[in-house]
Amino acid sequence: MPIDIQYVSSAVEEQLPFGQSGSEYIEKIIQLPIDLPTLTQEKIDHVLFDKINILLIEHKITLSEDEIQRFQRLYFELNKYIKSPRDINKIINVLRFRMPISNTEINIVDLIILEIIRLFDKRFYEIIKTHRDLLINHIHIPSVKYRLDSHNKKRTIDADKLDINSDQKEILQQLFPAFDALYTNTNFSNKDTLRKLKRIADENYFDLFFASLDSEINVSNKQILEIVQLSDTPDKLNKALFSTINTNNFDFALRLIIDNISLVKDTLTLSTNLLDLVDTFQTKYDSPGLQLSPFSTLLLRINDILRGSNTKLADYITLLDHNYHKKRIETLPLLICEVDVYSEKKDSKYHINLTEDELAEYKNMHSK
Repeated sequence: MPIDIQYVSSAVEEQLPFGQSGSEYIEKIIQLPIDLPTLTQEKIDHVLFDKINILLIEHKITLSEDEIQRFQRLYFELNKYIKSPRDINKIINVLRFRMPISNTEINIVDLIILEIIRLFDKRFYEIIKTHRDLLINHIHIPSVKYRLDSHNKKRTIDADKLDINSDQKEILQQLFPAFDALYTNTNFSNKDTLRKLKRIADENYFDLFFASLDSEINVSNKQILEIVQLSDTPDKLNKALFSTINTNNFDFALRLIIDNISLVKDTLTLSTNLLDLVDTFQTKYDSPGLQLSPFSTLLLRINDILRGSNTKLADYITLLDHNYHKKRIETLPLLICEVDVYSEKKDSKYHINLTEDELAEYKNMHSK
């Protein structure tokens, strides 16, 4: 009988008359006790790593060397929670459920770390869950609470008030670069990397680690991958776009499309359908606060969508013609302005790269 003698003795003693020993009762049953050596932390870590690796292989998840190292750094701040095979099984059972539904949607390293925290330190988990604005750097819709806090004074004061110990603070600094910047001279400026890695520190992914996917607010990578591969079938593409993307998730969905632009077979068809989609938004021209309107955002992104096109001039003319036939007269000046302005900004990341002859031809065709 493989048992924890202290646990079983205590349980038996609860059922015995007062004053009788549970351990003595167990001794009458077990004739030959064999004490197994206590597992070292190193052995526990090794067993857990092996089991996690089996899950990764099972679900065809490959981690980069950087992500493996990041996991190890984070894990060794948390392994004090994991003391027995029972603890290992708790983690593996949760991950066996979470990995299949989270793979391709959120960062797996962050998922594993967050699940360990949730299982063994509920209070710390709730601190992370309820301090979204403090922990991440909002770019597209700045947090109202910290919008004018350009020098992070208020954020630093609020961070110092968190009821956390030094180990927990170190975990937050590793998980959230914006939080780390409050205490170090480093500044993680490449926000696109957080998004592409689907990190919990990205404003678009944070909520996905704590709740089931709600397509009205969020959109999954799987959905976007399906959409971008429909660009050569306009009807299916149109249906997929209109059923998946809305005003709430538009900005995020557009960035995911750009991240997967190499999979798009027909960038012109995709651009046309996106223009049709945005035209249905009631707030297509609204610019709340520092945020661009959906239409202005799309115009900027169309340059990225068409970046690899060898017929960019003809593509833009087609987009103009499409909007003219749809009687969207108000969009024509904006489209023309985009081409004229960005084609002449040779140092701009949005440089359309028209030749002088092409630009002259374009201006001549649409001067009226």
